[in-house]
Amino acid sequence: MFPLNYLVYGLNDYNDVDADAVNERKGNYLFGAKASRSQLNGVLFKIAIVLLPFVVLFTFYQG
Repeated sequence: MFPLNYLVYGLNDYNDVDADAVNERKGNYLFGAKASRSQLNGVLFKIAIVLLPFVVLFTFYQG
């Protein structure tokens, strides 16, 4: 489940920067981090790097 969770939560944080900025509950341990746009600059590249080995592995095994 690791690569799928990394994809889902990474894209959620990347797309919800504006909504998270005005959410009073964000920014603590219970409701998640409040990241800025600059903190999330490389997240798409990191998601691709993490997922790529799994895509290759699953493609190799499934044919």
